[in-house]
Amino acid sequence: MAHSLSVGGSNAPSRIVRLDSDAVMQARIELAACFRLAAQRGYEEGVCNHFSTVVPGHDDLFLVNPYGYAFSEITASRLLVCDFEGHVIAGDGQPEATAFYIHARLHRAKPRVKAAFHTHMPNATALCLLEGPPL
Repeated sequence: MAHSLSVGGSNAPSRIVRLDSDAVMQARIELAACFRLAAQRGYEEGVCNHFSTVVPGHDDLFLVNPYGYAFSEITASRLLVCDFEGHVIAGDGQPEATAFYIHARLHRAKPRVKAAFHTHMPNATALCLLEGPPL
């Protein structure tokens, strides 16, 4: 069951982060385009689907889709900027909880991974539910 992330009682650390650079805007546009293309190709079926990318110039921040929107509804301005502790640095809303836990840990542990896509397409999910030896 999907639910939005809730960071218990802690506020985002106060720091000045410049998120208005051309590189950051281009990353927002490109990630939003990935969501739209995925929607066109049918990759948004199921729940808890999310994409992320590291914010250019800020290896400790990442862009991710907010909870509650279909892929076809994601725009560059709707994307959230999150830190690795679960704080939303910029944007309205919260990420879906599994989106935060998967993407924050991946980007923190593997800094060379600049983007990650996580989906549950019906056929892939069905294959995961088969019993018996691996296919």
